[in-house]
Amino acid sequence: MGVNLGYEKVRFPAPVPAGAEVRATMEIVSETPRDGGATDIVQRFTVEVRGQEKPACVADSVVRVWR
Repeated sequence: MGVNLGYEKVRFPAPVPAGAEVRATMEIVSETPRDGGATDIVQRFTVEVRGQEKPACVADSVVRVWR
């Protein structure tokens, strides 16, 4: 079971032209144990535009899961 606690940081470093080819990736940045068997996981989502040096969006999401 998990609960999405929302986004900590959302950044938009570069615009996305209409019709651009994009790629989204996700990586786990950290895991923090909590009481009651829960763990907070910070996930970083990055949206990249083909041919651009800067990503279009970088967002950190926090999810609490129970195992």
